[in-house]
Amino acid sequence: MGWVRVYDLRDETARIRQVQEASLNKPGFGLDTDPALFGSHEWWSAVRDGQIPNRVIEGTVVDVQWGSMGDWPIWKFGASDGTVTEWTREGEHTRYVTGLAAQVHLVTVRWKTDAVLAPGAQREHEMLVSVDLEDSDERSARVGPGPFPGAYDLPTKRSWWMASIRHLLQRRT
Repeated sequence: MGWVRVYDLRDETARIRQVQEASLNKPGFGLDTDPALFGSHEWWSAVRDGQIPNRVIEGTVVDVQWGSMGDWPIWKFGASDGTVTEWTREGEHTRYVTGLAAQVHLVTVRWKTDAVLAPGAQREHEMLVSVDLEDSDERSARVGPGPFPGAYDLPTKRSWWMASIRHLLQRRT
């Protein structure tokens, strides 16, 4: 069976920068910088050598849904031990299809000690580092049934905004 990497945290440079900024400069927000600043070369080395707890789990895409108001792509991962967890469909969200084999790489991160946590939230939690899916020609729906179809999908969003701007400009002339 062939695998396709559909998500890799290393590619999320804007997200990494935002977390780093919050971790360094925003009291009450961001991740603990011990043993290293999230997403830095030192952090990736600490993940690689096990100083930052991480694990790779194999399983299956158990379900693909649209959460929130029907506009947020989520998926359920069924690990080989029977545990089921729910995640945002990171990366190319249409590649997540119920029944495909999946492999996730998780890392344990900690909120800063001064972070204000939601009721029931834990200081330590797992975060997706990468998602590999069984190679398949099947795809799930690109847009959800919610009130803002395509809001999550940047290419669709960009096209919608560009069409709106063109329409407004045409009305002015």
